[in-house]
Amino acid sequence: MFLRTMRAPIETDLGSGWVAAVRALRNADNDELSDNSSTELSDTDQQQPDIRTLNHDAPLPRTEIVVPIDHAVLHEEHHEEQHEQHVNLNYANDSSDQEMGRIGLNLSYPSYSEVEVGDDDALGDDLAKWANDFQVKQNATDSLLKILKDSGYPNLPSSAHTLLNTTRNVPLQNKSGMQYIYFPFARELVKNLNRYPSVITDAIDTLELSFNIDGLPLFKSSQKSLWPVLCGLANVKPATVFPVVLTYGKSKPDDLTFLEDMIRDLEYVLQHGLQFGGRTLSVTLRCIVCDAPAQALVKGTKLYSGYFGCDKCCQRGKWIGRITYPEILGIVLHTDLSFRDQSNEEHHKYRSPFCDLSIDMVKDSQ
Repeated sequence: MFLRTMRAPIETDLGSGWVAAVRALRNADNDELSDNSSTELSDTDQQQPDIRTLNHDAPLPRTEIVVPIDHAVLHEEHHEEQHEQHVNLNYANDSSDQEMGRIGLNLSYPSYSEVEVGDDDALGDDLAKWANDFQVKQNATDSLLKILKDSGYPNLPSSAHTLLNTTRNVPLQNKSGMQYIYFPFARELVKNLNRYPSVITDAIDTLELSFNIDGLPLFKSSQKSLWPVLCGLANVKPATVFPVVLTYGKSKPDDLTFLEDMIRDLEYVLQHGLQFGGRTLSVTLRCIVCDAPAQALVKGTKLYSGYFGCDKCCQRGKWIGRITYPEILGIVLHTDLSFRDQSNEEHHKYRSPFCDLSIDMVKDSQ
């Protein structure tokens, strides 16, 4: 398109020039021309084409070749210049990449031995507390431990079992007709106190304990149940609850033998205190929390729905329509002394091991 656009005006101008020159030659007087003029004209005729043989449709070499070729050359030179700049730019980029590659090859990274490693023991304790507090699954904890071990903590354990000090083989005993596990009471107290920051434990002079005893059915398809004894630190915030006794078996224990170990250790800390952080903390019992059936079991008394089943008074009650109603006249209240002496024989079924503790068996077990 560019060649056709430039060709038309150039051919028209040059053709008009040729016609004017020929006309001038025809009108000139040949006689007045000198030999030199004739020679010059002859030379001109040899150099210029005859008007009769001039073909306007034929391509003109000087017109069609010179102008387009010059443009083509310029266009090609411009294209070559751009290509050269592009090549030079690519070469510069390649050189930069090669230079960066050479620099990257010379980089050295510190090994794990050169990295400052933190306190793995402290981190392990924090991770164990985190896993317990948020009930993290063991496979998730295992994956996190692997990442941390590869990131500069090689002394961390490899599994959640090791991190949480999970005992694989637990020795079981049989007490009260059930499988029985006991966690030493004083050791568990110290273990749970160590989880608190020193700013909290340093301000504690007395530990107030509360206990909960109750049955927990595990399966709908069987009568098997778990009877845990839980201890709580009542005056330490946030409150901590931990198991002391676990029993598993039929619907409920046959007797209270499963409480003997706990009561023995509890009586010791109530009398002598607890050694913690180079100090002796006094220990008191705030309460024992049970629902009505568990309370009757633990205290060795009749159930609340029977005659003489009231925990507050010694009255017999009145049976009306399958329900025992308390009387309101002539009420005699239970006391700690009357309870220990079992003065109201109809109220007691057997002696409770909690009578060995220095507690009020009426007020502290509501």
